Amino acid sequence: NGSIGIILQNINQIPDNEIGNAIIGNTHTFYILKQDKSIEPLRDRLNLSSHDCNQVHSISNNLSSSPMYTEFLMKMGDKSNVYRLELPKEALLAYRSEAKEKEPVLNEFSRTGSMEQAITNLLKNNL
Repeated sequence: NGSIGIILQNINQIPDNEIGNAIIGNTHTFYILKQDKSIEPLRDRLNLSSHDCNQVHSISNNLSSSPMYTEFLMKMGDKSNVYRLELPKEALLAYRSEAKEKEPVLNEFSRTGSMEQAITNLLKNNL
């Protein structure tokens, strides 16, 4: 048994053509992150129900206070639910994608040559 997954920032990254529609049609599980823009394209391409859309609107992230977490909607067939992942500070530092937020980690990595040591040092200094 196996599966293929695609994680995208935006549904428009899958072309709206025969190949893109085949990809969507053959995907059993969708992981939908918090949407900062309109969800209409997502709703239309994935045939989301009104309940699914309400769940997408309910997704929240807290990356500034304890406990830090991110939420996502997992949709499998006609079933869907919102799940929360609590993030340890180490993971938050390791997986930031915004340039400004990851700059201290990359600077410390350049100094130490070790990502693990860089994160440990930043946590010791309460970053």
